[in-house]
Amino acid sequence: MLVSRASKLAITVLVALAAHHPNHWVSANELSKTIEADLPFLRQIMNRLAREGIVRSKKGQGGGFQIAVSPDKLSLAKVVQAIEGSDFSSRCLLSSEACNGTVPCPLAATWHPIRKILLDFLNCETIQTVAERCTERIDQFDIDVLDESYCRDQRFPKGVVLARETYFTSSTPNPQVC
Repeated sequence: MLVSRASKLAITVLVALAAHHPNHWVSANELSKTIEADLPFLRQIMNRLAREGIVRSKKGQGGGFQIAVSPDKLSLAKVVQAIEGSDFSSRCLLSSEACNGTVPCPLAATWHPIRKILLDFLNCETIQTVAERCTERIDQFDIDVLDESYCRDQRFPKGVVLARETYFTSSTPNPQVC
C-alpha cells in the first residue's frame, strides 16, 4: 500500500482545487500548468476523481473541474482509494494480491504495523489539513507561487506558495491527533 505517483498527483490537484472559490471552474490546462503535471495523465486522474464524485466536471467554454466534496471532509485515504481501488490498503508489498494472515509474505510481520500507521495517517489527514500545512510550513517544501486567482476567502493571500509531493514527509503520522 505505497502511495503511487497517480495518487500523489490526485492529492496535489485537489489541494490546488481547494484553493479556488467553490463555484469557480478550473480547466485541465490551467491545473496542468499550475502543478506542472503532464496534461494527458492529469486528465486521466481527473476523470477517475469525477467518476468517484470527488470532483465535478463540465465540458465546453467556461468548463473545467471543481472540487465536489468539502476539503475538510475529504480524507487522503478516500482520494487514494479512488485512484488505487478499494483494496489498496490490503495489498502486499511484494505482490499485487491481498496481504493477509493466511499465507503471510516474508515481510508481513514488519509490513502490517507500518501499513496500519500509513492507513491511519491517510484516514486522519484531509485535503484541508494538507492545504493548511502547505501554507504554514512554506520554507520546508518544494514550492510553486500561486497567482491571485488562488486567493479564496483571504485564506491564501497574494503570492502564497503551495507544496508539491514533498508534504508526505513533512511530519510523522500520529493517529491520536485526528
